[in-house]
Amino acid sequence: MNHHHHDNDHQSKKQEENVVLSPISIFISFLMTLNGARGETLEQLFKLLSIDNEKSLGEWRNQELVPYANGIIESIGSSQVLKIANGLFVAERIELQSEFEQLTSNIFKSCVQSCNFDNAESSADTINKWVEEKTQKMIKGLVSPSAFNSETLLVLVNAVHFLGNWKLPFDPNDTFDYEFTSHVFPNKKIPTMSKYNERVAYGNEKDYHWVALPYSDANYRMTIITTRETEVNEQNEREFNSWFCKKLDSGKSLKQLFSVSSEELSYMYIPKFDIEYSIDLTETLSQDPFSVKNVFSNADFSEMTTVETVKISKVIHKAIIKVDEFGTKAAAATAIIAEEDNDIEELYFTADRPFIYFISHVPSGSVIFVGKFIGMP
Repeated sequence: MNHHHHDNDHQSKKQEENVVLSPISIFISFLMTLNGARGETLEQLFKLLSIDNEKSLGEWRNQELVPYANGIIESIGSSQVLKIANGLFVAERIELQSEFEQLTSNIFKSCVQSCNFDNAESSADTINKWVEEKTQKMIKGLVSPSAFNSETLLVLVNAVHFLGNWKLPFDPNDTFDYEFTSHVFPNKKIPTMSKYNERVAYGNEKDYHWVALPYSDANYRMTIITTRETEVNEQNEREFNSWFCKKLDSGKSLKQLFSVSSEELSYMYIPKFDIEYSIDLTETLSQDPFSVKNVFSNADFSEMTTVETVKISKVIHKAIIKVDEFGTKAAAATAIIAEEDNDIEELYFTADRPFIYFISHVPSGSVIFVGKFIGMP
């Protein structure tokens, strides 16, 4: 599960805008959907979720899914800082299999709700109100009426809300305008938080370095990764993205990939910002390397419903993030740069260039949010 986030980030190819996604929300949504699949559809979903399975669906469900759900899903779901809303909205003419409906409700604590998609306005309103309630009114207008038509049978929706206070907040009096540079928004001054002479969890490798900032809830932390003193240009950006993706493809855990040790920093600069990002993942997931075409066309969801021609019409994802001196609201982001003085080993971080960030659930290593900040327009 740790490595699904970079695929979505990489495949979206949205290098010209700020991005935030929740890999675990997407993962749990498809894990829920998988329980209604059979045949090639089931195999494609196992592949999508990187689940190596030789067992029957029933055996896998009892031996693998239930223990997993009782662990990570309940652990994250019971958190006061993180709220994940997952739902399946199905056309009224579809009758759901009782076992699937019960499993979805009991294990995933998720919504399965009927909609009359012929009435697009009403369907959008139903879904948006549900998501708004589940995310404490942070995420509004997730879907538009234009998303639906008389052919719509099944819509998979996920939304996330994260509200975490820093374990060590920044002093608002130390926030100032600092120049942030990217090839998209060159030399733009933005409000930047700062700290001085504090110990921070820091790591580095070749031309890159990162810090891990803890939240007051010790189960969560934000890792911020950026380049060192390389020139800020499009080529270096591509190399940065490629390096990040290759690290994630190594199969190692996040803790191994981005190991840290406690170091004293002379100063650390991190910009304040907020991002709203939404994406329909349907096209992305139907293309390489995911290739789950069957799910969106000739799917077999006979474990979910008796209707033979059900397919997933859309996979809509939206996340919002706000980072300030006190913490992170709705999703996640912040960035940092590290540098060593030749003689006295002085370290400092200036988040003055594009950076990748992710918030992780420390006990499980699961990625809750991942994104990239490239500056403010």
